[in-house]
Amino acid sequence: MDILFFAFNAISPMLFPMALGVFISLRGQIKEHQIIFLSGISYRYFLVFQLFNACYSIDFYNVVFNPALVICTAGFTVGIMAAAWVVFSFTVKDKGKQAICIISSYGSNNVIYTYPLAASIFGEAGVRAAAIVVPITIIVYNFLTVIVMVYHSKANSTNLRETLKRTAIDVALNPLILACVLGIIFSLLSIKLPLFMKTGITSIGAVAAPIGLILLGAQINLKKLGAEFLPIIGICLLRLILVPFIVAPVLILLGLRGVDLGTLIISFATPCAAANLTMSRNYNIEPIFTAQTVYLSTFLSAFTIFFAVVLMRSLNLL
Repeated sequence: MDILFFAFNAISPMLFPMALGVFISLRGQIKEHQIIFLSGISYRYFLVFQLFNACYSIDFYNVVFNPALVICTAGFTVGIMAAAWVVFSFTVKDKGKQAICIISSYGSNNVIYTYPLAASIFGEAGVRAAAIVVPITIIVYNFLTVIVMVYHSKANSTNLRETLKRTAIDVALNPLILACVLGIIFSLLSIKLPLFMKTGITSIGAVAAPIGLILLGAQINLKKLGAEFLPIIGICLLRLILVPFIVAPVLILLGLRGVDLGTLIISFATPCAAANLTMSRNYNIEPIFTAQTVYLSTFLSAFTIFFAVVLMRSLNLL
């Protein structure tokens, strides 16, 4: 029973904001165009401030962290993308759906989920670990996703030089990547922000996770799944169950335990990235199909993450 209470307490920081979002949606107090607008604001501002603050707050000269965090985060993300690209190239005929299946396999909602979950389970140590894992995931995710989307885009040029140029521009101008890079530069150069500016950035960034979870909850609508139900369920099972169950044993064999292991498993067990929606709209690749994978995986993650925490706690891995 103690393990169940531990797991429930661990996921409650994400569960209650999502439940509030569902409640607001059921009462008809928020419309789809408002959700899209607020999601755009969150993506361009709240998440940017949160990521900048997370990277800026890392003391790279004194912090002690396991290099395996960096290697495993980047390595597994690239490996999952490569494997998914090969598999879905043969199993999914539609190029647009191919792209969404690929990015959904490795693209996780790290910013919104990993911080509160790691903090809830591990306290300050979890926040420090998440501050390393999340920015790396964001940079690698955006770089890989731009490549996937440009390659599969209907507007994709057959000219390799033009494709590479567009990919480089999209990566370089991505606000989340810029926030991570600027935060790391400020930290490495020991640039001290005035107190009022640091407080303001922290306050705005703190809004990102709760607002993001409320908006995700507001978008959950199982009635809209329709004919795409089975492929969407398949993607959700891949993202929420297969990926973490492949990654976890490898991490354990590599010797990771405690905070590092738990934070990485949380990172790879989170639902499909909300950023997938932004990417699909920007490149006009299956935005409705993408939305449903994000919504359903978000709904199911409340159960899968709960049982993942129970399992890890039962095996004394947390």
